[in-house]
Amino acid sequence: MSESPNSIHSANLIYENEIRFGPAYCRLELNGQFLSDRLFGQKLKWSPCSTFLALEEWLTTEYVQGPQTRLFLINVEENAYSEFKQINKGFVKNVRFNNDNIKYIKEFPATGNGIEAEVEISKIKNWCQLGL
Repeated sequence: MSESPNSIHSANLIYENEIRFGPAYCRLELNGQFLSDRLFGQKLKWSPCSTFLALEEWLTTEYVQGPQTRLFLINVEENAYSEFKQINKGFVKNVRFNNDNIKYIKEFPATGNGIEAEVEISKIKNWCQLGL
């Protein structure tokens, strides 16, 4: 279990299964409620202010199609989420918060390449209700 820095919220990644020749994927329990119909990688990151929770969402568990992932950002105060651009054949790595920005690496294991991405959180417009 991962507690937010202010100890008000909690998140737990519950092992679901593994892809063939690959890592495990999990379900998310947030503040005691499960987020249905979504799968995540094994790491999560709280923002220092405890407002945001970042995860790597898995869009498929099919070996031949994957990996297909994206950064998934939850605003726990607003009960909302934002889905970032899909990463084809890659993973989300090294997520970190820096003031109003979120930074992460789009890692592509087949080529060994990684691309750093940075987004200003206050400029995100595609927030949707989480439904918890």
